[in-house]
Amino acid sequence: MPAAAQIAAPSASAPAEPVFPGDEAGPAALLALAHAYRDAAGRLRPGKGAGPAAGAPWRLMAIQAVELYFNAVLRHAGHAPKDLRALGHDLAGRAALAQ
Repeated sequence: MPAAAQIAAPSASAPAEPVFPGDEAGPAALLALAHAYRDAAGRLRPGKGAGPAAGAPWRLMAIQAVELYFNAVLRHAGHAPKDLRALGHDLAGRAALAQ
């Protein structure tokens, strides 16, 4: 059967909300991922005398780790993944929710 024939026809029912990869991640999984980003940031930290651009990968990993730590705390407190996604990368918004 051709590949095109294997594609299911669209359903007449209401469209389902999109599924995001992190929706099923609980606080423990988010915490483990935050630790991995923190560890990666530690390995990327530039040495003394490195130019300003050398710190960009380190900062990116560190900031991502902070966001994931916030997400772990907020998911533990009962906030839905959809609500956290709505914040984008707003760390101040996450901090406000965590208080």
